[in-house]
Amino acid sequence: LALSVIYYSPLQYMYWYDKPSDSQDEPELKFFDDVYTTWDDTQVLQGKIGEFVTIARRKGEEWFVGAITNNDAREQEISLDFLPQGKSYIAEIYTDGDKSVKTRTRVRCQRYLVNAQSVLRFSLRASGGAAIRLVLDTGDNRNVRNYRKQKL
Repeated sequence: LALSVIYYSPLQYMYWYDKPSDSQDEPELKFFDDVYTTWDDTQVLQGKIGEFVTIARRKGEEWFVGAITNNDAREQEISLDFLPQGKSYIAEIYTDGDKSVKTRTRVRCQRYLVNAQSVLRFSLRASGGAAIRLVLDTGDNRNVRNYRKQKL
């Protein structure tokens, strides 16, 4: 999922993620419906060649963030200070899950309210990553809780 944000391509194709015959309506496939193919802004948030990279891309008021790591698991923090001050966003976060995630692909999907002061904390698995979609909060998301610095 994160690769579709990190690598610029005007042609996004969900099946670089998997084979069409293996798709079983996993919830993370929504990310491919939402991700854009062209961007208004791109920012490299952090990275070290051969080790890890985190890239944020914006289209309109929506942001997408992709973070990947090499063969080493790592703890990573992603500051959302690129978001506009004074606005709240809903972060749709996709990470590598464990056996408690009951889908074939074991991708954990979570939603939190965040803002420009938020710093997301991740425990990235070896050769893993995280994908995030940030949409402006319209105020009608009472069931979405605030992010409280827990590891994702």
